[in-house]
Amino acid sequence: MKKIAIIATEKEYAKYLKETLEKYIGKYAQSNEYSLEEFESLMIIEEEYGIVASSNVMHRVRKKAGMDMEVILISLSLSKMQMKMLEALPKGAKALLVNIDYSHCMRLMELLYNGGFSDVELFPYFGIGEYDRDIKFAITPNELQLIPEGIETVINLGESVINMDVLYLIAEKIGVYNEFVENEAYEIRKEFFSNMDKLLDERKTLRESIKIFIQFLEEGIILIDENKRIYLCNKTASEMMLPRTKRLDGSYVYDIFPELKNKKDIQFIKLEQERLCISTFELKQGEEILGNIIFLSRWEEPLKQKINSELSDAPHGARFTFEEIIGESQIIKEKIEYAKRIAKNNYPVLITGESGTGKEVFAQSIHNESERCGFNFVAINCAAIPENLLESELFGYARGAFTGANKEGKVGLFELAHKGTLFLDEIGEMPLLLQAKLLRVLEEHRIMPVGANKTISVDVRIIAATNKNLYDMVKRKLFREDLYYRINVLPLELQSLKERPEDILPLFYYYAGNVNKKIILTKEAEKKILSHTWHGNVRELRNMVEYLTCYNKRIIDVDAFPPSWEEDTVIEEDAEGYEETMSDSLMEKFILLEGRNISLHRVVLNVLKESCEKGEKPGRVRMLERIGEDNPHITEGDIRYSLKVLSEYGFAIAGRGRSGTVISKEGKAILRHLEYDRIGFIRK
Repeated sequence: MKKIAIIATEKEYAKYLKETLEKYIGKYAQSNEYSLEEFESLMIIEEEYGIVASSNVMHRVRKKAGMDMEVILISLSLSKMQMKMLEALPKGAKALLVNIDYSHCMRLMELLYNGGFSDVELFPYFGIGEYDRDIKFAITPNELQLIPEGIETVINLGESVINMDVLYLIAEKIGVYNEFVENEAYEIRKEFFSNMDKLLDERKTLRESIKIFIQFLEEGIILIDENKRIYLCNKTASEMMLPRTKRLDGSYVYDIFPELKNKKDIQFIKLEQERLCISTFELKQGEEILGNIIFLSRWEEPLKQKINSELSDAPHGARFTFEEIIGESQIIKEKIEYAKRIAKNNYPVLITGESGTGKEVFAQSIHNESERCGFNFVAINCAAIPENLLESELFGYARGAFTGANKEGKVGLFELAHKGTLFLDEIGEMPLLLQAKLLRVLEEHRIMPVGANKTISVDVRIIAATNKNLYDMVKRKLFREDLYYRINVLPLELQSLKERPEDILPLFYYYAGNVNKKIILTKEAEKKILSHTWHGNVRELRNMVEYLTCYNKRIIDVDAFPPSWEEDTVIEEDAEGYEETMSDSLMEKFILLEGRNISLHRVVLNVLKESCEKGEKPGRVRMLERIGEDNPHITEGDIRYSLKVLSEYGFAIAGRGRSGTVISKEGKAILRHLEYDRIGFIRK
């Protein structure tokens, strides 16, 4: 059973919070209450979670607990019984709101106003100071000793209750969310006040009338309160949603309908063999939003491209935010602040940086910080999709556009990203012909699906990313200059880990905490971590954490590090010889021009090197036999092409007549470099 520490400035208040919490989730967790002074004096902290009710207590608890405890800041709410007590006050009356100080008065006032209690004019009072002596009413949360003389009617609300959203959060943290929703949540929700109560309970029979009425509708009907909890639903809705949940009442709406985060009025979802259309509308009383109503209905084929877009199996959401970017260095803090600023507009962003520096994490965070956060974040890796398919992926295609195409056509990623963000990862790998088409879309905001005869209007923000030097590629005619300036409106360069060493250990312990909260590095291990070159940056660091946690040890020393780290040192020394053997320009030209064929050349060079060590000069047929064992997809034509290219660059030397090919010292150098790029964990 999970253990929870409940900490407050005073022991009595901590005890009250414990009693309140145990009432709701006592069967799932063991709770202990502490005053702040008691908690700070503990030698050993056994609880995994800490519950606090104020931010100043939270900071001190975090400082004491460190990484041994996850601290949850709770918020308070009002129960239906408390709101019922306020009905004794006549409308339009004036009342003192009595609490221990001004801030507590304002907090209680906010709870009352948020609960819809607006018929009485409230005046904060905390035991001192003047007040209007004509006021005869007072409201207080158990602070009766502060009530001034002359007050005729006192309404003692008692202590506020823990907000229901916090109860759901705690249940999720301790791993009993589904059981909590299934067994407790519905009954607990009856105790909490909601604006939906205000709407339906003004006439006592209205709620029951609505409940009876909606049961006869063929559509599924769901009422959502202002806290995004499901307040009421009919039998049809419950039956429709059975593939996702056995119970709707009391559930958090986004847990059941994550699609609604897109904030569109109409959505389309798949549930096993069932397909549903979801419509949402606001429920208002005057200008006040009291909740939402959801209509669920079944639909039949065909609804063509729009529905196919909504039913895309690929996830099109951004889960990262700036708050999840870990780092203590000034560099990363400045990058986050800059990225937050540029997120507020719609101009294209170009993110550059080495592999593994977090380009997509920043891209998703920018999307979530922008006004487009309610719509799709669609990502595509321009290097991972064959050139002949990339155009149809981006722009889609019409029915019967080409042999093998889906008979209903396909919606492209631009259309899926309408009103949202399209993330073009590794844009430096995009073919020149497609670059021209992309530029046209960015200028005209319209796309033409493959095989279609009319254009489609799209409103998309572009975020591109690359680990290449695009400006240098422009000079080499490998990237269009006009497109470069069109996407590089808001540049964001991310530094490697070696440029921000202050972030290495915080990142290490952050990822370690996700896997094994007790892992600790020795001083020697920390020193080795800090001195490592981290060619793969954060990605390599994360993989290293996962590697080390496989030992299932609490204390990690240098003997736990992988052997490849020793190889890394040797290769760095060899790299100096490589610098002397070959110019950077030749190496860069080879890598840039050969692009996707690099893996083929690496395999061929490896066979030539092994043959050289054995004193052999293999021909194409012999090479095919050796390569085919591990790479059956490589053909004799591929080998012929590779040998031709390698010979042109001077990396291989072809013999005369029927004699085979040998690797040159330049070939060994480029192979050493290509293998060096793969050391450790630095490739995707």
